[in-house]
Amino acid sequence: TTVTVIVDTPAVTVNNANICQGDSVILTANATLAGGTFTWSNGQTGQSITVAPSLTSTYTVSYTLGGCSPSAISTVTVNPAPTISVNDVTICDGQQATLNASASQTGGVFTWSSGLGNDSSVTVSPSSNFFYSVDYILNGCESNTAISTIDVSAFIVLQ
Repeated sequence: TTVTVIVDTPAVTVNNANICQGDSVILTANATLAGGTFTWSNGQTGQSITVAPSLTSTYTVSYTLGGCSPSAISTVTVNPAPTISVNDVTICDGQQATLNASASQTGGVFTWSSGLGNDSSVTVSPSSNFFYSVDYILNGCESNTAISTIDVSAFIVLQ
């Protein structure tokens, strides 16, 4: 009589992630066979860990079961948060002003207050002092909010 024993070897997988600078993410490892233990390269244990790297980093998880210890690597890509600035303008009543937003990184989307659109420059003509704000999103990362002040000077005609 012949007895054939098939022994499964465990395997482990782990997710990769993209985050914005200053954010955290949960890494979750999955094993093909239950009953083992997870050990991460940063010293944590358990199937899931929360990490908040400041730079793009890799994390290795090992899964130990029955003397076998397969491993998997996760890459957490950290996207730097963009910053923006916008000019202030002084105009006379009835004039137009062009607001120019400048971003630290290109390729994102501007969002102006008051429904002014998504371009880096907008033209406005307020009849009194006014504030406009603009935000910028790149790779899912949101910038600071920049605020432009429009000072409207009234003019008086003397006769």
